[in-house]
Amino acid sequence: MESQQPDRAILDILLQTLEAPLQEVKFDSHGNLIRLVLYGLDLTQFPPEIFKFTHLQYLDISCNQLSLLPIEIGYLPELRTLFLNHNRLTSLPPEIGQLSNLKALFLNHNRLASLPEEIGKLKNLRRLDLGNTGVSYMAEQIRNQADWQKYTANENQLSHLPLEIWKLKNLEMLGLWANQLTTLPEEIGHLTNLTELLLGRNNFPALPIAIGKLTKLHRLMLHGHPIEQVPSEIEKLQDLEYLTLQLSINQPPVLPSEIWKLSKLQHLDLNLGSISQLSPKIGQLSQLKVLYIGGKYLNSLPPELWQLTQLERLDIHGSSLSLLPPHIGLLTNLQQLRLHRNRLKYLPSEIRLLSHLEVLDLQWNDLHQLPPQIGSLENLRELRINGNPHLLTPLLKLLVGEHKIF
Repeated sequence: MESQQPDRAILDILLQTLEAPLQEVKFDSHGNLIRLVLYGLDLTQFPPEIFKFTHLQYLDISCNQLSLLPIEIGYLPELRTLFLNHNRLTSLPPEIGQLSNLKALFLNHNRLASLPEEIGKLKNLRRLDLGNTGVSYMAEQIRNQADWQKYTANENQLSHLPLEIWKLKNLEMLGLWANQLTTLPEEIGHLTNLTELLLGRNNFPALPIAIGKLTKLHRLMLHGHPIEQVPSEIEKLQDLEYLTLQLSINQPPVLPSEIWKLSKLQHLDLNLGSISQLSPKIGQLSQLKVLYIGGKYLNSLPPELWQLTQLERLDIHGSSLSLLPPHIGLLTNLQQLRLHRNRLKYLPSEIRLLSHLEVLDLQWNDLHQLPPQIGSLENLRELRINGNPHLLTPLLKLLVGEHKIF
């Protein structure tokens, strides 16, 4: 028991100093503190007691007001995971390179302009998150990191990528969302172990042909900036389960028919740009559970859409739909149906067949009435009708009883 006393006693002192309740801690069988969470305590300084926990493996001190990481961070050689995200750090000390066992380092949402080259000494590092930090270039830090598995630099100002990034052959997740990239080079095809690729909100107009080499991809996110051309090689991504894609409205975009051959897709978020008709081949995506369709020129839906009976969420927004076919009743697994910002005037009575429906969003249409059958939807908890000036709210309340109306 005496061996347990030192770290426990230090922890008691730390908590008294912070005047904070115990969040999450864990001791090993010898009484050494190995896990400590000090999340969201508005700390402005790094508590010095932490550096006495020399067996610490997991430290989460995120969502505070820290502006300085002390050089004593090097006293924690057993650290495997370090959360410093959502603070006010402007630099890191070179001593961070002494954390030889570190596997995951979260620095997102700080004010870093650069990182010390000593980051390159962290040979066991597998995950680095630099999202929204201001870091613009990392060639030296990446150069010898062949074993990285997850690297994110979302929400920065990256205009180009260092060649070293294409040598991260073990990379499984790459996040470059919301930067200033104007091209996506063919070298992306070197990262054949990628399972997640986050590229939205950049400025490159087309996907390279080499995208077809990323055959292990499960998630590809391209929303938030218009793509003018998608290569037919996308068909090779047969493990893809999650795809978001926004097409250009400035010129007729190219959406290859091969996209409908991605038979494992479960989540598809597709903004059609200037395309007015959804391909009937969408009926081939039989595993879809979530479907978002946008595009102001879309004015009708193909009959094949109603074959997607696994759908749990259907969201068709910001379009020009004036009619919802009675076939909507075939989607009996729907839990959410969102049709906001269209031109609908009526709903079919078959809406009653959606017995699992929990959310029905009809905001900003031109609805004149709702079918009485809507009152039979026993699981409906939200009915959103704002922006339909012709609907009479008192009558609706009579129809739908206690359901929430917005």
